[in-house]
Amino acid sequence: MTQRNFWALFLAASLVLVTGAARAQDADITISVSPDVVDLSKGETATFSFQSPDDGQVQLRILGPDWREVARVDQENIARGSQVRIAWDGTDIEGAQVADEAYFPILEFTDTRGGNILNDPSLSFQHGSVLVLDVAYDAAAGGVRFKTEIPTRVTLYAGLDGGGPLLNTLLSAVPYPAGEHFLPWDGMDQSGVVKMVDLADFKIFASGQTLWAPGVIIRGADQEPYPLYTRALSEMSPIKPIPDINEIGGRKEDLPQPEDVSPEPVFALSLAEDAPRDADGVPLVKGEVLLSVALDPKVRIPVLTRRFEIVLFANYAFQTEVEEGRSPATVVWDATKAAPGDYILTVNVATLPGQLSAASLLVRLAE
Repeated sequence: MTQRNFWALFLAASLVLVTGAARAQDADITISVSPDVVDLSKGETATFSFQSPDDGQVQLRILGPDWREVARVDQENIARGSQVRIAWDGTDIEGAQVADEAYFPILEFTDTRGGNILNDPSLSFQHGSVLVLDVAYDAAAGGVRFKTEIPTRVTLYAGLDGGGPLLNTLLSAVPYPAGEHFLPWDGMDQSGVVKMVDLADFKIFASGQTLWAPGVIIRGADQEPYPLYTRALSEMSPIKPIPDINEIGGRKEDLPQPEDVSPEPVFALSLAEDAPRDADGVPLVKGEVLLSVALDPKVRIPVLTRRFEIVLFANYAFQTEVEEGRSPATVVWDATKAAPGDYILTVNVATLPGQLSAASLLVRLAE
């Protein structure tokens, strides 16, 4: 992959809007959720509400974006026509807090005669890419402003336009409610080496994906990120199977799918060999420079499972790539013909599902 199509793949994926959806199921129950964002650090709870169509009982299951069931609430002795409210305090089936993420309900109502009504948003909601609007760096406020018209999973990358590298992952698939938002950011690259907002080709690239609705966004949880949190759940937490196209109808290409919740491939970048340093503490290098790329231990296994590639830039110009990444990996910068001086070496790691991360290193090429 060249530096030209490295960013092109990301931009193309971010602008493909969904054009179809599976046929909506027949449902006689409409669920509402309030509030749409719950902060567990403040003791807040979510309330799922609906009007009962008959005498009966209900089972409410709460699922994450990968369709993993994290919580279940049963309520009996429900009267016909009553307004039912079910509170959820953000704890999972094992009594621990869930992770920060967006969750959606599946409701199954059973009347006293044994009849069932199922409301499953993942079967009827049009799910795909949406635009993140009005994205801009606000230097005076010290951060990035953006807007979402509906609840959206937002990704923001700060990089260089025209085939340059990614320099900072500002947001990696983070759920946001509809509205105007502000993300504090000091304008630096991910390693704190480059004041990237001062670079001529600086640009923020944005993409968004719809959330299963209705749903609730959990924040303030005392948990690791969702992909790591779910690895610790027991088999008591099942994953909802992909629906049978023969049962729900529609086109096969529009079949609802759970989201891939791979973690951001965070990694450490360093020189693979010890190098002397000058009076400023900058490493002095020459010839073929060996760089070490090592995934963060917390994300190493899931990132390796999904595969990734490594791309190297020197002073923001493409140098080489390793298509089958491993960790730790050694990447070679051939500086034998480069002019002496200071170089910013930037490595981008891109996973097969599309997550990106970056790290940079300042070196000084000796005479």
